[in-house]
Amino acid sequence: MKRVISRLLCLGTALFIALAVGQVSAAVPTITTQPVGGAVPCGSNFTLSVTAASLPPLAYQWWQNLAPLADATNASFSLIASAATAGDYTVVVSNTDGSVTSVVATVTIVDTNPPQITCPADIIAAEFPHDGGSAVVTFAAPVTSDICDSSLAVACVPPSGTAFAVGYTSVTCDARDDSGNSNQCAFVIRVIPYRLPVTTTADGGPGSLRQALLDANDAPGENLIEFQLPGAGPFVISPASPLPVVTSPVILDGWSQAGFSGTPAIELNGAGAPGADGLVIHSASNVVRGLAMHGFATAIRLESGASSVIQSNYLGTDATGTNAPGNVVDGLFIGSPANVVQGNLISGNGNAGLQIAGGGAISNIIQGNLIGVAADGLLPLGNVLDGVLIGSNAARNLIGGTSGAAANVIAFNRRNGIGLNSDAGAGNTLQGNSILSNELLGIDLALDGPTSNDATDADTGPNGLQNFPILADARSIDGVTTIDGSLDSVSDAEYRLDFYLNDAADPSGFGEGAVHIGSTTVILRNGGSQDFSVSLPVTATFVQFVTATATDPAGSTSEFSPPVQVRTPPVLETQPAGTNAQLGQPVTLCVTASGTPPLAYQWRLNGQNIPGATDRCFTIPSTESTNGGAYSVVVVNVLGARQTIQAPLTVPLTNLAAGDNFADRVLIEGTNGLIVWRNRFASREPDEPNHAGKPGGKSV
Repeated sequence: MKRVISRLLCLGTALFIALAVGQVSAAVPTITTQPVGGAVPCGSNFTLSVTAASLPPLAYQWWQNLAPLADATNASFSLIASAATAGDYTVVVSNTDGSVTSVVATVTIVDTNPPQITCPADIIAAEFPHDGGSAVVTFAAPVTSDICDSSLAVACVPPSGTAFAVGYTSVTCDARDDSGNSNQCAFVIRVIPYRLPVTTTADGGPGSLRQALLDANDAPGENLIEFQLPGAGPFVISPASPLPVVTSPVILDGWSQAGFSGTPAIELNGAGAPGADGLVIHSASNVVRGLAMHGFATAIRLESGASSVIQSNYLGTDATGTNAPGNVVDGLFIGSPANVVQGNLISGNGNAGLQIAGGGAISNIIQGNLIGVAADGLLPLGNVLDGVLIGSNAARNLIGGTSGAAANVIAFNRRNGIGLNSDAGAGNTLQGNSILSNELLGIDLALDGPTSNDATDADTGPNGLQNFPILADARSIDGVTTIDGSLDSVSDAEYRLDFYLNDAADPSGFGEGAVHIGSTTVILRNGGSQDFSVSLPVTATFVQFVTATATDPAGSTSEFSPPVQVRTPPVLETQPAGTNAQLGQPVTLCVTASGTPPLAYQWRLNGQNIPGATDRCFTIPSTESTNGGAYSVVVVNVLGARQTIQAPLTVPLTNLAAGDNFADRVLIEGTNGLIVWRNRFASREPDEPNHAGKPGGKSV
């Protein structure tokens, strides 16, 4: 073997070198297929590739515009044609023995694709200023993109910031790239007018109440719904399905209808949509006024929002205010705060006239409403349960008031005037109302009948089960009514006492409050009991009764106290009347007086008592001349005495003979009555005195 190797080595250097050179030439990569460039449509895929021959392994690195491309390390690679991918490409093929670079492949981009453009969503704006006919609307620029161009020219017509007219306006936006390619989009701007007219009683379509509510909900901000119905009212709108829930502030103005004169001209009848509520309100700061609503589950529901005004509506009756088809549940439900309910007629409903319920039902004001009566305030149209029902943690609500027309009339309801469920909150002030003729109590805390007072008022419940005052006496003398009583409640606090006058005592033994006559405050000290006496400038009669309520510092009002009957001195209803009487005829003089019994009478003649004349009437069986004179009577009871005016009784006396001279004169002495004579033919005598300051010509 050694001899063979040596012989090969000895063949000479030339053979070895030849073999070595051949090996080097075969090891360096050779590109057999060069990458090819060209014009590529923008947005399409393109692929560059190379083919090389050599001993493996081979490595590839692609370059664009003399910069290496990350992750481009295969014999081919693909890109999406764009401005960023245009340029000159090469590839370096290498192995362990060396490398080779391809020819340049130039890729140019042909842009035939339009830009992408997306417009804003349709926009709804409210007319502003109100009745101005337009609204200035700004909107965001359209969203654009382009594969080939990074900067695009974008324009919209009309542009953002334009005053758009009431109605619908189409906005068209255009995007254009550097190659002149363009694309468009469009959207609509709707400007809703502030005033939304109702011109038809139809249940839907243009000019309907339903459409006005839909438009008001669509519009940002407040809208005014006006009624412009042709012809003579009242007009009846009968929804066949629930009306839209109010979600944007609205003034629903029944007063706007031509011919409105204080009573509703617009009537909503829900009988065609069984189980549907009338107006369900979720927004804040609404006004609903001048509508008659009946036939719904509940006419109006203030479920959320705050600070709405419900004014001068008939909830439960028709537009006459005397017929009560009613609503199946309540006339009005309040579950939201700070609303004002004023001047409404709420009668004839199947549950409560007005229900206030829920933890959000706080700080509502209920004033000047007629609840349970007809529009005249007198005829009974009671609600089936309570006039006002408060429950479910509703608190700090004001029912009534003592100023102006704040008092509500709450009468003829078939349960209580005002009822507080056992779960009602505290601070509900019930004050100044005219509460009468309800079947159970005027005010019932916890709906369990009269709630007895407890020592120091330590019990809890709706309105804290505030104790009521205990009245000891009420007396009305010379236009002033003085009320005595006491209050037992939590000590070291000031309470407001309100007093009411009633024509009858409630059969329950506890009072109602027909007429608010005044109030006072009392501070409880030393254990929480305090007597009081208050004088009010009010005239009351002995057949009337006084009741009272107490309200604590937090505004929680009690039930009514038991009534106390008014005591009065005699009151002269009719005076004895003067008369003429013939001798021998009977005469009867009478007086009519009222006051706390027993009443005693004493007749007088010319200021002197007539013995035995102690009845209401005094009779003279046969008139004599001595009966003539001035009659009066003194009426007396435990609180005082009253004397009538004088009533003259004129009695003619028998004619007396008389002469025509002083010597024949007749002396009249000690006689009552009237003497009639004539001096027609009398003569004047010497020394006769003047008559009425002048010389007389005839004897008298």
